[in-house]
Order: sequence, then structure tokens, then C-alpha cells
Amino acid sequence: MTKKSKIIISITSVVLTILFAFLLTYIGVLNNKANSYKNMLNATYENSFYSLSDETNNIETTLSKLNHSNSTNMQEKYLTELVSLCQAASNDLSSLPLDHTSLLNTHKFLNQLGGFAFSLKQNLENGNNLSEEDLSQCKQLYASSTKINDELKGFSKTINGSYFIVDHIKSNANKDFGGKFNLMFDDIVKYPTLIYDGPFSDSLEQKQVLGIEEKELTLEEAKAKVCSIFDGYLVSFDGKTTSKDFETYNFSLEKDGLNGYVQITKKGGLILSYYKENKFEEVKKSILDCEFIASSFAEKLGFSNTKIVWSEDNNSCVYCNLCYVKDGIIFYPDMIKVKVCRQSGDVIGFEASSWAYNHTERKNLTAKHTESKAREKLSKNLEEISCNLCVIPNELKGETLAWEFKCYGDESIYYVYINANTLNEEKILKVVSTQNGSLLV
Repeated sequence: MTKKSKIIISITSVVLTILFAFLLTYIGVLNNKANSYKNMLNATYENSFYSLSDETNNIETTLSKLNHSNSTNMQEKYLTELVSLCQAASNDLSSLPLDHTSLLNTHKFLNQLGGFAFSLKQNLENGNNLSEEDLSQCKQLYASSTKINDELKGFSKTINGSYFIVDHIKSNANKDFGGKFNLMFDDIVKYPTLIYDGPFSDSLEQKQVLGIEEKELTLEEAKAKVCSIFDGYLVSFDGKTTSKDFETYNFSLEKDGLNGYVQITKKGGLILSYYKENKFEEVKKSILDCEFIASSFAEKLGFSNTKIVWSEDNNSCVYCNLCYVKDGIIFYPDMIKVKVCRQSGDVIGFEASSWAYNHTERKNLTAKHTESKAREKLSKNLEEISCNLCVIPNELKGETLAWEFKCYGDESIYYVYINANTLNEEKILKVVSTQNGSLLV
């Protein structure tokens, strides 16, 4: 071997050694960055989880105090605290990497509890007392909150044992972290039906899913639909969920540093639920603005021919209920719910399970009795404001065609439902008007 060849080989060896050392260093830096990012992400999740644990613990404690208070001033104070705690818990819950079906149930519990507390608070402010039924429901809710709190306390011990929440994202099984939330609503959490956010907001669900088409979407088709709806978002597949009635594709969303997620059914491609983090600023949007945003969002998601039948304002957000309308008939079982932030004007919550269960084309919907005949059945103490023909859920898990009369009486608003075929009085709902909107109690 010549001297020149030896020099070339030596130089090459040195260069390769340097490159290899550089490569190892670069890989180490990447691993350190990845681990650092993972640790930061996990720390964020842990912070949200511990905040959620604190809030559920405070919810349980506050409900306990409420159940043992005989002072309207203190009851009002505890109810105000409950509204704030439920909103905070819902926000922390949105930032956790949980199974989406579980989130839907947990959000529903928190929203109903917060809304129920708000309605009771307004009732007290109007000079009324809590009824025996109100107090009974509060006791049931306390029992439910205790079960939830116990589950979260148990899982916090697992986290203290070095469990990484962020690892949950990589698992499609979702048997650990999200499973805990599933357990809460399988059989231990029993809470009353709380109708606080509009007529028939918790419509009875059919045994059979009626509102979803049979055609199945591939994962690619589902992602493409989500990307087209949420243009500008970073969309990432986050596993599938299979429940008794629905199989869904779940996607994480990210935009401007805020996270969200969306759940779309495999059959039919129906957007079943959507939640998004939000930055709270000074109130900017009016209630009418938020109602328009809610209607536009529903149309964008493919829910056409709907109208807002109820809206509730809690200063920071407006909750809107929209129902399907055809031939002038309002279909209360076909309801979707949209939550709009008054500060940003963003839609930060959406749920369409009632629509998924109940939406179908009904036939032979003809009222046997006219509006004028139904009006004769109204109490003489009521003054009619408006009238609509509608379909409402009944106690037999079926549907009833009814004339809906919005009326005024005794300085209150009432909704009276008269069966359009039998003229029987089906239901009466009373509304409490407040400075923050109108609530059904």
C-alpha cells in the first residue's frame, strides 16, 4: 500500500469517526428533546388531572354543605360555587387524552350539574325556596359525585407510581386511563334527569339507532371529512371507539396552541361530538351573535333544516339547542347542542347523540285536531304568546305529535303541550326568566 493510500485511508477514518460521533450526538439531542417534550406534555396532563381531582373533590364537599344548609343565603353561595367548579372541571377534562365516549358522558354530567345549580341559584334569587324535589336531586347528585371523586382519587395513586398519561395517547386499547372514566358511567353513577336547558333537551333515546346512514367510511375518508370541516387545524388520528351503539373514528385537533378533538361515526360519517380548548377574554359577542354562530356551525357539519329552540347564557358561554324542522313541525327528539364562547365567538362544544339515535323521516304526521281546538284546552289563566306544531318524546319511549303553546301567566312563561290527535294535555314546562337569560326549572 502506497504512502498516499495510507494517508487517504487515515483521513477517511478520521472523517467517518467525526461524522459518527456527530451522528450519535445529534441522535442524543433528538432523544433528549423528545423526552423533554414528552415530560412537558405529561406534566401538562398531570396538572389538568390534579386540577380536575381538586375540583371534583370540591364539588363533592360543596354538595355536602348544600345538603346540610337551611339558609337561603348559604345555599345560594354554594350553588354559585358549584357553577364555577363544574365549568372549571369541564375545561380541565377537555385537555386530557381520554376516550371520547367517556368524555361525552363526563361532560354531560358536569354540564347538567352546573346548569342545574345555576337554575336553583336563580330560583333562590327570585325569592323562592328549594323544593323537596330539588333537595332530593341534590342528594342523588352528591352520591354520584362521591363515586366519581373516589375513582379519581384511586387513579391519582397510579399516577404517583410513575404512570405516564401521555403514553395513553399511543394506545388504542384505552384500557387504563380512559377506562377509569368508563367505569364511572357503567353502573355506579346514577343521577336524576335534570331538564334545565330547554324543552326536551334530554330526549329519550331509541333502542335502535335511526339517524345514521349504513354506508361505512374508511379512516382516510373520515379524516378527509374532518380536515375539510376544520380547515386550518392540524388533524391527527387518535384511535377508534366501539360502544354498544356506535363505532367512531376519533381525531385530535390543534390550532394556535389550543387543542380539541372530534368524534365521527364510522357508519354515515356523522359528527357525534366536538370539544375545543378556549382562551377566556373580555365578553365580546352578544347572545344573538352566538346563536347565529351555532346555527352556521351546525349547517357546516351537515345538520340542515334546523332552528334554535332554546338558548342559555351564563355570561362566558351560550348553550344553544337546535332541532330538525320539516313542513313547519319541530322535531324535539332530533336535537343537537352547540356551546359558543362569548369572548372569542368560537364553538367550543358540540353534541349530537339525540340526533344520531332519533333522526328519521316520519310519515303520516297530520294533526287530527286544529290549533284552535287545542287552544280551547289551555287554562284560562294563561295568555298565549305563540304556537308551534311539534313532535315530542313521550313516557312510553315513543313520540307524540303535539301543539306547543308558549304562554304567559302569573308573571312567568309556560310551555304547554296539547296532543294534536287526542287533545290531552301532555306536559307543562315552566320557565324562570333571569337577567342572564331564561331557564327551565
